[in-house]
Amino acid sequence: MLGVYLSVIETDDLKSRFEELYIKYSQLMYAVAFRILKNNEDAEDAVHQSFLNIARQFDKVNNISRQDIKPYLVVVVRNAAINIHRSNKRQKSVVRELSARDNTEIEFFDNYGYNELAEAIRQLPQIYRDVLFLHYAEDFSVKETAEMLNLSKGTVYKRLERGKKILADILGEVQNGK
Repeated sequence: MLGVYLSVIETDDLKSRFEELYIKYSQLMYAVAFRILKNNEDAEDAVHQSFLNIARQFDKVNNISRQDIKPYLVVVVRNAAINIHRSNKRQKSVVRELSARDNTEIEFFDNYGYNELAEAIRQLPQIYRDVLFLHYAEDFSVKETAEMLNLSKGTVYKRLERGKKILADILGEVQNGK
């Protein structure tokens, strides 16, 4: 992974300094992320995101004094871990929201593979495709989706409902045509 980060950095001097930080602080950063996330994979993701962001801005980060670099790195990884935690929480919330609405609907869509679903979604009218994509694939709330598309929350709910029905019809036709 270190090679990926180093490929973003231009000079050999900066690469050497980055490698030194990586070796010295990666374990500490992992421990901070793990305390927040309590999951190996997510903690590794937080450390990876942190180091990638640091590498992209390393000309600025390199100017931080040696005494201030450790607290800086802890804050960066803590923020990355918190963002991952929030994202995970939002995803769980979406799953609970879907489950609360209609378990049979979820089970229906689970019967299809990714490629079948992706192709069916491409066939949807744009107004439904956008709402479904933002809400389910990108995990934005109904309120956030409404704000992004300049729609009311009621319109977003209705388009989600109609879009899922059209999607189910398309998938039904695919299944019957096989």
